[in-house]
Amino acid sequence: TGSMAFAVLLEASVIAFTAAAGVLTWQLGILHLRAEKDRSVKFLRAAYAWLFVSLFLLILFPAYLALLGHGFSHAYFGATRHAVTVGFISLMIVGVASKVVPTLNGVPAAALPGLWAPFILINVGCYFRVVFQILTDFTPAAFPVAGSSGVLEVAGLGLWGVHVARVLAGRYRFALAGGFAGGAPARASPEHIVGWLTRVAPETIPVFERMGFTAITNRLLRETVARTVTVRQACALKGIEEAKLLEALDEVFRARAAAPRPAEIPAASAAFLGKISRSET
Repeated sequence: TGSMAFAVLLEASVIAFTAAAGVLTWQLGILHLRAEKDRSVKFLRAAYAWLFVSLFLLILFPAYLALLGHGFSHAYFGATRHAVTVGFISLMIVGVASKVVPTLNGVPAAALPGLWAPFILINVGCYFRVVFQILTDFTPAAFPVAGSSGVLEVAGLGLWGVHVARVLAGRYRFALAGGFAGGAPARASPEHIVGWLTRVAPETIPVFERMGFTAITNRLLRETVARTVTVRQACALKGIEEAKLLEALDEVFRARAAAPRPAEIPAASAAFLGKISRSET
């Protein structure tokens, strides 16, 4: 229509949306999370940063067009879209999945790699694309750099995808922040996953039940909910003294350690079993 009213309305809507996004981000507390070791936080913070880059670019779009002297810039507008699709949406997907997928598979995020390579590759690729795509309005030399951004982003997403596949395949299943990825530990830790403990040491199930976790006897809950909760979190939820539960669990592990193993059967007993086996043959 050529009417400035629509341009003003569009600009006002972008400013209002940016303000609303700012309030939401502050209310979510993503910028001032506690110092818990959580590899997903850097992805979420970067995602919100790219969201605001995209919104600020949109706010400045009229000024950019006036500077350029064009009616429209596909390069600039494409850069704003890339900042929100790859910078915000893709990084948000990666960040949320980096937290949710291990949690639902009973793996504490603290026991997993920090995913710094995907984080750097995706962000650097997005930076190259946004900046150098805008620069294509001024020089053709910016096209190769803008094009290389896709290689970096796909490489980063590929590394992240392989990691998620390894988690789903059980590669890190029941890994622990304390380093106990195999059998039962020598002592219980507040960071141990409840479902993992009941799996490697079924004798702990009666202990949890006696201490107030009656739902632990349900196998379905042990394979789902219990695989997402640490001993410390479980105690906090039930209002149970953490030290008492740890001491009760340690008694189980001490008893397991003192129990004779098959390799410790006395030689005389082994010889007797061998005679029985030969006679049966």
